[in-house]
Amino acid sequence: MRRIFLGLLLISSMSLSAQTSYDLDALRYSQWDVNGTARVMGVGGAFGSVGADIGSITINPAGLGLFRSSELVLSPSIMVTQSETEYITDPQTTGEFNTSNSQRFYFNNLGGVFSRINKDSKEKLKGYNFALGYNRMNHFTNKLKFENQNGFSSLTNAYINSVNGLPGSSVTFDNVFHEAVLAYNTNIIQEFDTSGNYITPILLPVQQEGLWKEKGSTDMAFIALAVNVDNKYYFGGSFNFPFVRYEREYDYIETDELNTSIGFESFHFRQEYTAEGNGFNANFGVIAKPVSFMRIGASVSTPSYFSFTESTSSTMVSNFDTSRFESDYNQSFDYLLRLPWRFSSGVSFFIKKTAFVSFDYEMVGQSSSKYDFGAVNESFNNSLNSAIDTNYRNNSTFRIGAEYVFKTIRFRAGYAYTLSPFAFELSDEINFSRKSFTAGLGYKKEKFSIDAAYVRSIQNEFYVPYFLEAGVFPVSVNRIVKNNVVLTAAYRFSN
Repeated sequence: MRRIFLGLLLISSMSLSAQTSYDLDALRYSQWDVNGTARVMGVGGAFGSVGADIGSITINPAGLGLFRSSELVLSPSIMVTQSETEYITDPQTTGEFNTSNSQRFYFNNLGGVFSRINKDSKEKLKGYNFALGYNRMNHFTNKLKFENQNGFSSLTNAYINSVNGLPGSSVTFDNVFHEAVLAYNTNIIQEFDTSGNYITPILLPVQQEGLWKEKGSTDMAFIALAVNVDNKYYFGGSFNFPFVRYEREYDYIETDELNTSIGFESFHFRQEYTAEGNGFNANFGVIAKPVSFMRIGASVSTPSYFSFTESTSSTMVSNFDTSRFESDYNQSFDYLLRLPWRFSSGVSFFIKKTAFVSFDYEMVGQSSSKYDFGAVNESFNNSLNSAIDTNYRNNSTFRIGAEYVFKTIRFRAGYAYTLSPFAFELSDEINFSRKSFTAGLGYKKEKFSIDAAYVRSIQNEFYVPYFLEAGVFPVSVNRIVKNNVVLTAAYRFSN
């Protein structure tokens, strides 16, 4: 397990605390789940060249051109997330394991398509279609619990590193990262002398435990237009309005269970964090039918330009034999974030109206995310954006899906595989790619259809409670399994 510690030394060019991991936030907001309607999700999202489904508009808006009638769609869904964490405090040994579960009901997709068909067979322009709707692109609902005894370090060591060299009078919220100030105010770090050296009353080993609960999503409202040229070429574009809400509650506790410290009993750090952002991007695509049984598609999406507001409320409480200390901190501010461009391509093969198989490839410019905290924070902007450019790479996703039609029943299956977004290997034992296995079933009549899909996604993540430039710091390695069940009802009508 030592390899992951070496990898994290590279990615931790700045503190990976619950507050400052902005590079991981940019990754979180731009990693999309298999999304859309139950039909799209049932084939693993491999719909870039298939079209004629409102759930595929955020993949390739040219697919809107294949509609032959108007349609209204609604897709309720339930997500159950299972998390297993291994909290490693000693890189040479196995960590302690914990499991957690969380669930949430939501609407995965809704919208309408409004079709205009040209009945003049001599015209090259066979029709145009307009759509507006909403897709949930990813889901943040999760709960992680970690605990283990640590004989190498304490969170207070990281706080001491951030204030060493400063007199106690300078350890204020204006000069130092707020968590270190809370630690100073509650006496879990203490000024040792007038030369700016600090100590902690915590002696090792110490029991560490944490609970991380998060919820929210990245959602996308869209307005799209597509045209059908000679039933062979389909061109489409969409204006998209993504919006993000992310909420996190984090509790971290250190306890002197073995009574190794003199006077110290425990401290509890709690943080409530909320980030909300509204953005804009545009997506353009094309689908061609070189032969009747084959479709080829491609699309490109501009970067997403966001304006974010975040707020943080933090509290530190320490307990000693004869005293108790408490300190809190609240902050709110705005910033800009540019999330990466995306490119996708796909090909699909049809057996008359009986079946199809489709293949998609998507590339996301993960290293191109950029933050802007204003001119007064130019140094932090440059450091953060440089770290993103160094630590991440253009990321690839491969999708395959198939559908088989038997009378009014549709059977579907699919698979999606996303490579690790990191520019270097963090661990020789842990794969940070994401795999999604999908299956679906549908029933279709002339005016009405109902579809169901199940998506099981598996991904490894990591969390670092604190980072030490020298010495051993703990790592929580997390296996996240998302189980998503979605039901789509669609009603078709002619104008």
